[in-house]
Formats: sequence, structure tokens, C-alpha cells
Amino acid sequence: MDISLKNKSDISGTHWIEFNVSGTMTDYKHWADNSKYLDEYAYNFYTDIFEKVTSNFNYYGDTKFNKEQLMKLKQEIERRVKTFDNLHSLPDIIEFSKKTSYALNLTQDIEETYYKQNGQQNKLTDDLKKLGNDLSHLFDTCIKQDKTLWVLGL
Repeated sequence: MDISLKNKSDISGTHWIEFNVSGTMTDYKHWADNSKYLDEYAYNFYTDIFEKVTSNFNYYGDTKFNKEQLMKLKQEIERRVKTFDNLHSLPDIIEFSKKTSYALNLTQDIEETYYKQNGQQNKLTDDLKKLGNDLSHLFDTCIKQDKTLWVLGL
């Protein structure tokens, strides 16, 4: 599991969530060069927020976010980043992920990636906070430039 936004040139395969700003309120170009991409498991730590902001949320398809929704997303993501400060152990993180995540095997992925390979207790929460800050910055850029954000699922 890689918990960071990627450029198109940095990814391979198709199991990526695309944050696309290439289009309008009615259309977009899939797999756009200027899109940002996120590992599906990392996305699952924030999926409930995207679902909360719009009734048209589609995990496996396209969901568009207008300026008002982007402001709500930004606010909720920033709130989530603060929540990660209270997760200090693997059990804390697993319990949190069970409440918010769509991924059934996220627990195993967390254990393998962050606790067996890295051996660093705080790396996961630090990475999740950085991701949240990067998403917040992306949303802020869309708001300031009056761009529609399309989130394209698997």
C-alpha cells in the first residue's frame, strides 16, 4: 500500500483512484496526464468523507464535485487529519479503519506494509496525515481555479 498522491507517469496498472481536473461539469478525459492518482486502499481511509459530501457517490465509477462540495470535502478531510493524531497503535488504526473503510482486507495490508516491513508505529498515521493535507491542497486549488473535480473509481 502506497499512501501518496501520484502522477500518471508514476503508476502502472488500473487499481487507482483518479482525481481528475481535466474537464467540465459534464465531461472529462479519463487517465488525464494532469490527474493525481491514489492507491485504492489508501483511498479507503477517506472514502466515507466523499460519500458523505454527495448523494451521487460512486465508488466504482465517476463522481463529480462542484465548488461547494469541494469546500465541504476540504473541511472534512482537514478534520480527519486531526483524527489521525489520536491513533497511536495498530489496534487503534484497525478499529478506525473498520468504521470508515470499504476495504475488507485493509487490516492485513496495514499489518504487512507498516508493521512488518517498516517497523514504524507512527509512519502510517504520518503518511495518512500527509495524504489528507495533499488532498486538501488539491481541493483548495480546484476551488481557487473554479475547476470541477471528478473522482474516478476503479
